[in-house]
Amino acid sequence: MFHQQQFNQFCILILVAFFLIGCSTFIKNDISKDDVSVNKTQITPMEVLESSSEVMSNLDTLRFRIVHESGDTELFPSIYIDRMDVSIVFPNEYHVKFYGKGNSNQITKGEIIVSEGKTFITNPFSGKLEELSGGSSPLKFFEPQAGIQSIFSSIEDVTFVNEVEDSSQQALLSGEMPANALLAIFGNLVLDEFVDVELLIDLKTKYLTEAKIIGPIVSSDSTEVVRKIEFVSFNKKFQIKKVD
Repeated sequence: MFHQQQFNQFCILILVAFFLIGCSTFIKNDISKDDVSVNKTQITPMEVLESSSEVMSNLDTLRFRIVHESGDTELFPSIYIDRMDVSIVFPNEYHVKFYGKGNSNQITKGEIIVSEGKTFITNPFSGKLEELSGGSSPLKFFEPQAGIQSIFSSIEDVTFVNEVEDSSQQALLSGEMPANALLAIFGNLVLDEFVDVELLIDLKTKYLTEAKIIGPIVSSDSTEVVRKIEFVSFNKKFQIKKVD
């Protein structure tokens, strides 16, 4: 009888021990899950925009290109641009190469250089760079730094396209903005309309790496036009080409 009682007590102790171990494991797992959820930082679209805007406003140099997934841009009257490559040394030196076509579909390419207070442009007849007299630049509207900041400040209804967490490398944001926010990049032909926009931002460096503009911004645009501004070089040391 005594041995049977000891055996029963031993079984009860074993059952209690298993119960306590199970409860302890459940509690630890539950706490661990809570810790993970607490430690996950939620980043908002506006926080991403503001941090990128600050970084992009403090660059010494920048290179970007404007390309078209469809359509083209009437950058000058009767001159339609397929691609434009831009190198900038802030605050006021830049080199622009443009490629496109004229009204009669002849291939057009040229350069504009602004350096040391002088403006040079490709002569369409000789193909050589010549200094403009009187300081009247065909790109007098061109203020890329102001244009980039205008994109940041004008975008509305901005949301994340992709899921963004602490481990994410990039954030893709979408929204809309008035086309005239692009005045400092595309000039006074810009329409008073809203366009859809997508911005790709590197979450580590905070650099804006791509801006996609969906929809017409100038009167000559088709309704299906899609432009991309691809930012390809940040704060790399270079000089604007000198013209003899």
